[in-house]
Amino acid sequence: GKTALYNELAKLREQNPAMIQVHITQYPATARRYNRMLVFEKGKIVADASPEKIFADTQFCNRTALTVSLAEQQYPGFPKLLNHTSEQNGTVLTQIDIKKISFRFPGMTDTVLHDITTTVAAGESLGVIGSSGSGKSTLALILCGLLEPSSGEVIYYSVDDTIIPRDEITGQVAVILQQPERQFFLPSCAEEVAFGPKNLKRPLQQSQVENMLHAVGLPPEEFAVKDPFRLSGGEKRRLAFAAVLSMMPRVVIFDEPTCSLDQEGVGRFIALVRALQNRGIGIVIISHDGDILHYVTENILLLDRNRGSQVFPTSDFFRNPQLARTVSPLTWE
Repeated sequence: GKTALYNELAKLREQNPAMIQVHITQYPATARRYNRMLVFEKGKIVADASPEKIFADTQFCNRTALTVSLAEQQYPGFPKLLNHTSEQNGTVLTQIDIKKISFRFPGMTDTVLHDITTTVAAGESLGVIGSSGSGKSTLALILCGLLEPSSGEVIYYSVDDTIIPRDEITGQVAVILQQPERQFFLPSCAEEVAFGPKNLKRPLQQSQVENMLHAVGLPPEEFAVKDPFRLSGGEKRRLAFAAVLSMMPRVVIFDEPTCSLDQEGVGRFIALVRALQNRGIGIVIISHDGDILHYVTENILLLDRNRGSQVFPTSDFFRNPQLARTVSPLTWE
């Protein structure tokens, strides 16, 4: 889709050289395609030059979040926040097995998912890719029990390999939706973060709510009382991270997690995934971002509506040029 857009824009420029094109983006790889780049910070233009000149100033790029640092020590708040004990959740989920599931929406003839088999285990990270309409978000809703497969089965296992009924996984499998505002419904950011734990009979103290906001890059003194629907796209995504992770789930599904995030937010997300993995949390990342998939996943599930699904070790996936070009090119190698 991105390639098609770039090609069409190039044709337009050829047909009308006087056309002015303004591309607003968070992605350095996109900005590098242009001969002039403006950088905004706190409502003001702080740089106006060629991308090459701007990106050559490492100190400036770090200060304005144009580049990402992958050092986890940059975000010390996460390791202290994401603690989880079996006493809080009763029967602890450790693995989800998906066995030959298919799915068709009621009243439709087309099958969205066909014969999908994979596993999501504690402490492991699975990437899910596929073209638009291949069923990635539908799979996420099936994993967390919001949809039931038309055929096949989803089995939830506890630490002793006993099966957990689907209606008992509440709070243990959570999804952060592709449009985060779809899961907001309260008047302030602090209330969004506090609601899940309160509903699970594990209320947070005010200081814990503030720590969660701070950890995702939303200073509580500024954002605690803000209306979630008045946040920017990237801020909404950060709030969704905090609202879901405050419940301390055992498996977290991220649907396009880095969309709308600046590069500081991307680095913070990577630190977040590392912290979750270190605590034995299962991670599912639905994304078209090659860098994210390459850097934080161990296996990749490729969904294809015509040919079914396949699971590849991440290293094997990116060594295969035909597979690798189904996601964005790597820039962090």
